[in-house]
Amino acid sequence: MTMPGPLKILIIEDEVFIGLSLEAELSRAGYDITGIAATGDEAIKKAAETVPDILLMDIHLAGDMDGLEAAKTIRENRDIPVIFMSGYADEIIQVRADSFNPIAFLIKPVKMQQLIQILNDAFPPLR
Repeated sequence: MTMPGPLKILIIEDEVFIGLSLEAELSRAGYDITGIAATGDEAIKKAAETVPDILLMDIHLAGDMDGLEAAKTIRENRDIPVIFMSGYADEIIQVRADSFNPIAFLIKPVKMQQLIQILNDAFPPLR
Protein backbone atom coordinates (compact mmCIF):
# COMPACT_ATOMS: atom_id res chain seq x y z
CA MET A 1 0.00 0.00 0.00
CA THR A 2 1.38 3.36 -0.99
CA MET A 3 1.41 6.26 1.41
CA PRO A 4 -0.84 9.20 0.62
CA GLY A 5 0.93 11.98 -1.17
CA PRO A 6 1.61 13.17 -4.66
CA LEU A 7 1.42 10.58 -7.43
CA LYS A 8 4.96 9.44 -8.31
CA ILE A 9 5.65 9.42 -12.05
CA LEU A 10 8.71 8.11 -13.89
CA ILE A 11 9.06 9.79 -17.29
CA ILE A 12 10.73 7.67 -19.98
CA GLU A 13 11.46 9.94 -22.95
CA ASP A 14 14.61 10.16 -25.09
CA GLU A 15 13.95 13.68 -26.40
CA VAL A 16 15.46 15.87 -23.67
CA PHE A 17 13.26 18.91 -24.30
CA ILE A 18 10.05 16.85 -24.20
CA GLY A 19 11.16 15.05 -21.02
CA LEU A 20 12.03 18.29 -19.24
CA SER A 21 8.82 19.94 -20.44
CA LEU A 22 6.72 17.02 -19.13
CA GLU A 23 8.62 17.13 -15.84
CA ALA A 24 8.05 20.89 -15.41
CA GLU A 25 4.34 20.75 -16.31
CA LEU A 26 3.57 17.68 -14.18
CA SER A 27 5.56 19.06 -11.22
CA ARG A 28 3.63 22.32 -11.49
CA ALA A 29 0.40 20.27 -11.45
CA GLY A 30 1.46 18.71 -8.13
CA TYR A 31 2.91 15.37 -9.23
CA ASP A 32 6.19 13.94 -7.91
CA ILE A 33 8.55 13.17 -10.80
CA THR A 34 10.88 10.36 -9.70
CA GLY A 35 13.17 10.82 -12.69
CA ILE A 36 13.56 11.00 -16.44
CA ALA A 37 15.07 8.08 -18.35
CA ALA A 38 16.15 8.24 -22.00
CA THR A 39 16.79 4.54 -22.64
CA GLY A 40 15.05 1.29 -21.77
CA ASP A 41 17.95 0.18 -19.58
CA GLU A 42 17.90 3.47 -17.68
CA ALA A 43 14.11 3.18 -17.26
CA ILE A 44 14.42 -0.32 -15.77
CA LYS A 45 17.10 0.86 -13.34
CA LYS A 46 15.22 4.01 -12.27
CA ALA A 47 11.93 2.13 -11.86
CA ALA A 48 13.63 -0.34 -9.51
CA GLU A 49 15.31 2.47 -7.53
CA THR A 50 12.39 4.91 -7.25
CA VAL A 51 9.30 2.61 -7.41
CA PRO A 52 6.97 5.07 -9.18
CA ASP A 53 3.18 4.79 -9.10
CA ILE A 54 3.01 5.08 -12.90
CA LEU A 55 5.27 5.04 -15.96
CA LEU A 56 4.89 7.71 -18.64
CA MET A 57 6.62 5.77 -21.41
CA ASP A 58 7.63 6.86 -24.89
CA ILE A 59 7.58 3.89 -27.24
CA HIS A 60 10.54 4.97 -29.37
CA LEU A 61 13.63 5.31 -27.17
CA ALA A 62 17.35 5.77 -27.71
CA GLY A 63 19.38 2.57 -27.51
CA ASP A 64 18.59 -1.05 -28.35
CA MET A 65 15.36 -1.41 -26.35
CA ASP A 66 12.06 0.25 -27.18
CA GLY A 67 9.55 1.43 -24.59
CA LEU A 68 7.39 -1.66 -24.97
CA GLU A 69 10.30 -3.97 -24.15
CA ALA A 70 11.30 -1.75 -21.22
CA ALA A 71 7.73 -1.75 -19.88
CA LYS A 72 7.59 -5.54 -20.15
CA THR A 73 10.82 -5.92 -18.16
CA ILE A 74 9.75 -3.41 -15.50
CA ARG A 75 6.36 -5.06 -15.13
CA GLU A 76 7.92 -8.50 -14.70
CA ASN A 77 9.30 -7.17 -11.39
CA ARG A 78 6.56 -4.73 -10.36
CA ASP A 79 3.05 -4.26 -11.67
CA ILE A 80 3.37 -0.54 -12.38
CA PRO A 81 0.64 0.94 -14.60
CA VAL A 82 1.78 2.62 -17.80
CA ILE A 83 0.72 5.40 -20.13
CA PHE A 84 2.36 5.02 -23.52
CA MET A 85 3.27 7.98 -25.74
CA SER A 86 4.26 7.87 -29.37
CA GLY A 87 4.66 10.17 -32.32
CA TYR A 88 3.60 7.24 -34.48
CA ALA A 89 0.35 5.31 -34.18
CA ASP A 90 0.79 2.45 -36.60
CA GLU A 91 -1.36 -0.61 -36.04
CA ILE A 92 1.48 -2.97 -35.07
CA ILE A 93 2.68 -0.64 -32.29
CA GLN A 94 -0.90 -0.09 -31.12
CA VAL A 95 -1.56 -3.86 -30.91
CA ARG A 96 1.71 -4.44 -29.02
CA ALA A 97 0.95 -1.56 -26.63
CA ASP A 98 -2.63 -2.76 -26.04
CA SER A 99 -1.29 -6.10 -24.80
CA PHE A 100 -0.01 -4.22 -21.71
CA ASN A 101 -3.46 -2.93 -20.79
CA PRO A 102 -2.10 0.62 -20.61
CA ILE A 103 -4.06 3.32 -18.86
CA ALA A 104 -3.80 5.30 -22.11
CA PHE A 105 -1.98 5.55 -25.42
CA LEU A 106 -1.25 9.19 -26.24
CA ILE A 107 -0.12 10.56 -29.58
CA LYS A 108 2.58 13.23 -29.36
CA PRO A 109 2.63 16.08 -28.89
CA VAL A 110 0.95 15.20 -25.60
CA LYS A 111 -1.70 17.66 -24.50
CA MET A 112 -1.03 18.38 -20.84
CA GLN A 113 -4.69 18.95 -19.96
CA GLN A 114 -5.56 15.53 -21.45
CA LEU A 115 -2.69 13.82 -19.59
CA ILE A 116 -3.66 15.36 -16.24
CA GLN A 117 -7.30 14.33 -16.79
CA ILE A 118 -6.18 10.74 -17.50
CA LEU A 119 -3.99 10.71 -14.36
CA ASN A 120 -6.84 12.11 -12.23
CA ASP A 121 -9.28 9.53 -13.61
CA ALA A 122 -6.85 6.64 -13.01
CA PHE A 123 -5.66 7.89 -9.60
CA PRO A 124 -8.40 10.03 -8.04
CA PRO A 125 -6.94 12.60 -5.63
CA LEU A 126 -7.41 11.71 -1.98
CA ARG A 127 -10.13 13.79 -0.43
